[in-house]
Amino acid sequence: FIGLLGTVWGVMETFSGIARANSASLTAMAPGVAGALIAFQAKIISPETFPVTVAIDYLGMIIIGGLGSILGSIYGAIFITLLPEILRMATTSLSGSFPELVNKLAAMKELVFGMLVIIFLIFEPNGMASRWHNIKNYWKLYPFSH
Repeated sequence: FIGLLGTVWGVMETFSGIARANSASLTAMAPGVAGALIAFQAKIISPETFPVTVAIDYLGMIIIGGLGSILGSIYGAIFITLLPEILRMATTSLSGSFPELVNKLAAMKELVFGMLVIIFLIFEPNGMASRWHNIKNYWKLYPFSH
């Protein structure tokens, strides 16, 4: 009986290794296809095409939206895309009253972005998707939420 268990365990480890290799190759395939499509659309690829700030923005989208969920990535992308627009609208509305403050706020985009990422990591480590799931579950069980 022990020999049979050892054989079954060995087969399970083999299939587990194959499954890991397949999942790793499929996971690597998606960014490869995305990169190929970007290269096809851009016609030329150089290091100047992808500055470090773009990578930091993508990382911020994932962290703010929530790690491990597609919905979180969408929320993070919407938030990070709208953040510069909101800052721009705030600075233009303040430009009449405080013109010297507008120049300082325009240069602080990266600071605001970094502070938001830190605030999300401290107060909402699972991102905006987690907050959405909590709200959805609360309303699903509304009368008996306690």
